[in-house]
Parts: sequence; C-alpha cells; structure tokens
Amino acid sequence: MVEALIKKIDMGYQLDKKDVDFLKFAYKALLYDLSKMLILFLLALAFHRGTACLLDLFLLAALRSNHGGIHLKHYWSCFALSFMVLAFSFVMPAFITVQKPVMLAALLICMLVNYLVGPLRSKQCHVKDTGIFKKNQIMTFAIIFIYLICLYLLPSSYTLTTGFWIIIAHSAQLIVAKCMYYFTERRNTNEETDTKISQTA
Repeated sequence: MVEALIKKIDMGYQLDKKDVDFLKFAYKALLYDLSKMLILFLLALAFHRGTACLLDLFLLAALRSNHGGIHLKHYWSCFALSFMVLAFSFVMPAFITVQKPVMLAALLICMLVNYLVGPLRSKQCHVKDTGIFKKNQIMTFAIIFIYLICLYLLPSSYTLTTGFWIIIAHSAQLIVAKCMYYFTERRNTNEETDTKISQTA
C-alpha cells in the first residue's frame, strides 16, 4: 500500500532517491504511530484513563514529531517505549505530589532543555534543513509554553498532571538520546581514525 502510493507520487513528480526514502519513512512512521496510539488508547480505556490518555498521546505526538528523541529499530520496541512513557505519566501522580509552582518551574527548564538539545532525527530521516530544525525548536518551545499557561490558569487535576509528566519524560529521553548520539559519533570518529592510521602504517 505504502509502496504503491509512493510510486504514484514518484511518477507524477519525478523525485530523487532521497525524497523517495523520506516519503517511505514518513508514511511508515505515520501508520506505525497511528496504530500504536490506537492500541494505547484502547488499553487506557480499559483502565478508565481515556481522557488523560488522549491528552498524553496528543502531547507526545506533538513533541516527538517536532523534536524526536530515542529512535528504536522495530515496531514493538517503539511500542514498548511509548507504553512505558504513558504508564509513567499515569503512575507518577499517585506516588509524587508536585506543587503547581514547582511544576511551572520544571516546565520552564523543559522548555530550555528542548530548545537547546533538540531536534534529534532518526537516521532514516534525511531532512537536514536548518530552517526546518529552527521551526521545530520554536514549535516545541511554544507547545510546552502553552501547556505551562494552561497548567497555571486551570485548576489542578489528574489529567493535567499526567501531561506534565509526559513533558518531563520526553525531555529526559531527549537528553538520553543526545548522550547516545554523542557517544556513537565519538566512537565512529575514533574507529575512522584508527582505520586511517592502520592504512598509513
């Protein structure tokens, strides 16, 4: 289905290989994400957490689509990561009560972290345009800022608190992804240097 759709688009617009690869990545990511969100929503409904789940999935999708983070190779490993993040947001309000001023301060830190650290793209995503990256940074900054305003103006509730924990979890995984990316790049650079040295020796 995806392949047939991309072939039609390619025939009409004569795309190069990079554009075709990006379209494949984008369509598969969209289908995978929609199916994961549906499964997670049905699971949340079974535990009477439908409203909180809708908010959390919307936040997670908006943040991940703009800023990325940890990218896993297989569908079920991605699903497991999304499930753990969602479960984390559901469970944390029962264990830790965070006062509103602390939540607002934490979200301000998250705004800064997301702006400085992201976006972190999957290796399959070939978009390197710095203009798009800048827009993603601003968009994520705006999403968290809007949520901060909502949290400030609206009365405290379980649903709003789960959204707060989603932003915390997203920011944390972004830092982890950045560290993984840094150490992977450093290892690859060292391996290339060692290879060059061995070739010249």
